[in-house]
Amino acid sequence: MQNSKVIQLISSLQPKEIKGLEQYLAKHITPKEALVNALFVVIKSWIVTNDNTLIIKEVVLNKLHLSDDEGDKKFRYACTYLAQYVEQYLIQIHLQNNPITSNELLLKELQVRNAKKQFDTIIIDEFEKNKLNEPNFLNYYEKEFQLSELRYKALQPNELRGEKNNLQHLVEYLDLFYITRKLYYTCELLNNNNSYTFQYKANWLAELQVMIAQTKDKTPILDTYNTVLLTLLYPEDESHFLALQSKIEKLYPTLHPARFKELNTYLRNYIVRKINTGFNQYNNLLFENNIMMLQRKLFLLDQYFDEFAFKNIVVIALRVGQVQWAETFILQHQNQLNPLNKDNALTYNTAYLLFHKKEYHKGLQLLNQVSFTDAYYHLDSKSLLLKLYYELDETAPFFSLIEAFKVYLKRNKKINENQLLFYSNFIVFCTKLYKIKLQYPHKTEKLENELKTAIGVADKQWIITKLIEIKSK
Repeated sequence: MQNSKVIQLISSLQPKEIKGLEQYLAKHITPKEALVNALFVVIKSWIVTNDNTLIIKEVVLNKLHLSDDEGDKKFRYACTYLAQYVEQYLIQIHLQNNPITSNELLLKELQVRNAKKQFDTIIIDEFEKNKLNEPNFLNYYEKEFQLSELRYKALQPNELRGEKNNLQHLVEYLDLFYITRKLYYTCELLNNNNSYTFQYKANWLAELQVMIAQTKDKTPILDTYNTVLLTLLYPEDESHFLALQSKIEKLYPTLHPARFKELNTYLRNYIVRKINTGFNQYNNLLFENNIMMLQRKLFLLDQYFDEFAFKNIVVIALRVGQVQWAETFILQHQNQLNPLNKDNALTYNTAYLLFHKKEYHKGLQLLNQVSFTDAYYHLDSKSLLLKLYYELDETAPFFSLIEAFKVYLKRNKKINENQLLFYSNFIVFCTKLYKIKLQYPHKTEKLENELKTAIGVADKQWIITKLIEIKSK
C-alpha cells in the first residue's frame, strides 16, 4: 500500500500542509463519506509515527472495519475519493501561493462575462506587477505575451482596428517568450552534453544566437542566460565565466533563491570541468563558492542540509588544505543532515577527514563499520578504501578490492556512463601506481605521461602526488 497513489500524495505534504488538508476535509467531506476521513486518519498516523505496519493493507482494512469482498470494494473507493480530495487541496495550495495564476483565471472569466471595467482594472495591475518582477522573473516575456493576448481577445469589435489593439506588442512578446525559453533549455541541453556521454544535437544554435543578438529589449535575466550560453560554447575563454560570475552576483538581491542556485550551478559546473581537465587552481574558486553558498544558507533542502553538497564541501576544503575548516564544518553542520542518510554522510566524510589527517588506521576502521547502500557513496567509499590500503601498504586487500570494484562497476546499472568512465580509469591507474610502488619505481615517467593526456580519471591529482613521492625516494 506504501506505493499507492493516495499514500504518495499525502506523504509529499509538509506537516503544516497535512494540518491544512485535515481542515479542508472537515469542510468538504459529507457524513456519507466518513470512510474517506477514517482512511485519512490512518495514513496521518503512519506519517507521524513512521511505522510501516500501520499501512499494511490487512491492518488498514481491520482499522476501517472492512473485512469481506464488499469491504475491499469500499476501501478502493475510499482511496480514490481521498486522492481526489487531496488533488483539489493541492490546486487550492497552488492558487494561494501563486496569485498570478488565480488572477489569470479571473481575467479569463471576466473576459467571457464581458465585465470590461473590472477586467481593465485587473489587467493593468498585472502588467505593472510583471514589470516590477522583471529582473528576477524568467517568465517575464511569457507573462507579457499572455496578458497581451488576454487583452486582445477582450477587445470590442470596434476596438480591433487601429493602434489600440496591441497586436504588435502581442506578437513581439510571443517572439521574446520563444527566444527566452529556447535559450533556457539550450543551456540545459549543452550542460547535459558536458555531463553525459550521450550527446544532444543543437542544430538551431546559430539561428538562436542571431535572434538573441537582434533582441533589443533584453531583461537582466535574459542577458545572464545568454552569458551562460557563451560560457558553455566557449569554455576556453575565461572572460565569459568572469562576466557570468559578476552578473549573477549583481542579480542576487532580486533573484529567487532557487533561480540563483540554478544559475550558480552553471558557474560550479564550469569550475568542476576545469578541475577535471587539470586546472587545479580552480579548486580555490570552488571553495570560495561553497563559503558564499553556506553564508546564504543555499545548501539547505527544506530544513535539511543536502548530503551530497555536504560531501563536496568537505572534499573541496580538504583538497585546498583547509583541514581544520573541514573538521569544524562537519561538527557544526552534522545535525542539519537528514536523519535518514545522516549515518552514511557522517561516516564517509569523517573517514575522508581522517585520511587527510594521515590517521589511516582510524579511517579504515570507520569505513569498515558501515555498508553503504547508495551507489555513489559506495563508489567513493571503495575509492577511499583503495587509497587507505595504498598508504598502509596493505597489498593483498588492495588488489582484492580492485577486483571487487571492477565487478561492482560491471554489475551496477544505476551508475551513469560518466561515473563509470571516471572510476574505471581510477582503477586502471591505481593498479599501475601500486605496481610501480612495489616493483618498478623507475617507470614513474611513463605513467605520468599517460596521466597528462588521460581524460576522466577520479582522484587524478592524488595519483600524480603519489608518483612524485615515489620519484623523490
